[in-house]
Amino acid sequence: MPYIYKIHHADVILGLWRITENASELVTQIQLNEEENNQFTKFMNNRRRTEWLSTRLLLKELLGPDKVIIYDETGKPYLKDNSYKISITHTKGLSAVIISRKYNVGIDAECLSDRIQRIVSKFISDDEMKALYKQNQILHLYLHWCAKEALVKLLGKKNLVFDKDIQIQPFMPEDKGAFHAKINIENIYSEYCLNYFIFENYVIVYSYISILG
Repeated sequence: MPYIYKIHHADVILGLWRITENASELVTQIQLNEEENNQFTKFMNNRRRTEWLSTRLLLKELLGPDKVIIYDETGKPYLKDNSYKISITHTKGLSAVIISRKYNVGIDAECLSDRIQRIVSKFISDDEMKALYKQNQILHLYLHWCAKEALVKLLGKKNLVFDKDIQIQPFMPEDKGAFHAKINIENIYSEYCLNYFIFENYVIVYSYISILG
């Protein structure tokens, strides 16, 4: 079912869908056009079907039934009428959508688990490792991971190297808050503010503000 999380900014809205339904239940709640129905029928995995449907239903809750999501050659989602900029994420049991008329947006969500420790070397730099808060390391790792995923979605750059191109600035993890990330791509620097909060056992990180660059 949908939860609308209002961001305290006039032009940004974020919505969550806690997925408790199966695909058969969700598909009865939405009218798909021919293109969407063709895409939906190609999904063989039931989890993929439920995630796909929940994001469409969430968009319907945010903007009404007439908005259609399409994708560019990199897989970045757009609205067909370009009325809003959009970013989508889903993880086990949860989907999220963030929209803005003005800003490029990026969002990522993950279910908290100690499995994140298996891939630390793939996304954490030495400096970031030194700054990790040991008393709540799992949450701190997920905030780093989700932040970098959200920035990739915001920028539409699939070739970013997580442990080199994106550097999270030191911060203390809490139930909600904000922190900064610096991006260095071919000697071009930019800095972004990342916002986050905990919803049930999920961590959600999103960005829409470029501070520098």
